[in-house]
Amino acid sequence: MTAIITFMMLVTPIQVTYAISRSKCELNDGKCSYNINLETSASCAPEKESYVSFGQGYETINYAADEKMNQMQQDFNIVKTEHENRIKELELSIQKVLRNAISTIPVEYGPKHAVAYDTLPLHGPENRAEFSERSRAEHDVSGNMLLFQLQSQFNRMRTSLSERTADLLEVKNKLNETNDLLTAAQKQAWDSSSKLVHLETHSSVLEREANILRNKLKDKTERLDYANERLNISETKLVKVENQLYDVVRSEAIAKEELETLKRVLNKTQTELEKLKVLHADISRKYQKTRNTLERRETELMECYS
Repeated sequence: MTAIITFMMLVTPIQVTYAISRSKCELNDGKCSYNINLETSASCAPEKESYVSFGQGYETINYAADEKMNQMQQDFNIVKTEHENRIKELELSIQKVLRNAISTIPVEYGPKHAVAYDTLPLHGPENRAEFSERSRAEHDVSGNMLLFQLQSQFNRMRTSLSERTADLLEVKNKLNETNDLLTAAQKQAWDSSSKLVHLETHSSVLEREANILRNKLKDKTERLDYANERLNISETKLVKVENQLYDVVRSEAIAKEELETLKRVLNKTQTELEKLKVLHADISRKYQKTRNTLERRETELMECYS
């Protein structure tokens, strides 16, 4: 808030009246008129409502709320400081004006209260001193009353400032509570969103794993069908091999029987061969003996004929 103060000085007897309103304070007397207008500056512009959607991230929403709180705190501090400084400056300026002696009279101070030099008593230094003393006395009397009125007005302004400060603090507390509730709701929404994202991710992973398992099952089924087909072929071949093996075993049994028969024949043949060998040896000895006998007889015959 900025305070605009207008002073209009006159030289008429004092008559104090004042009017108080919410945005304007006016003090009037016969010599002075004080208009105090309270206006809204650019720094006190009403804040616009800001809507924050829950679609934003948790950190962005907190940053917007913190920024809004900081801006409100800065605006509150600036308004409070400027208001207090202007009130103090106003008090000092008014007290200085009322307590100091007026040495000269302003000429054409305002359009309604114009004072020309020809209306002033300027016949000598004694008249000037008398006029100055009379003006100083009038200002002392009116200054005390006006100072009291201004002090009362400043007290009302301080009370209003305190009430507005208390209202602003209450609003700030409510805003803090609302921000806390909003933060809790945002945190809960963020947690729910995180859980939902986690569940969706887990569901996607499970679905992907299910697809992988289905593909593996399909591949295993195809391999099992191929293995069953190969097993059927192998069983068919095994039956054929078993039949062939049975034939081989049967042939082997027959061969063994024939071998046993041949062994018996061989043993018999070997026995007969041994007998024949013995007989052959006897015959050979007899042949050799007979030959030797024949050779001797032949020799004897040859000797006889010779």
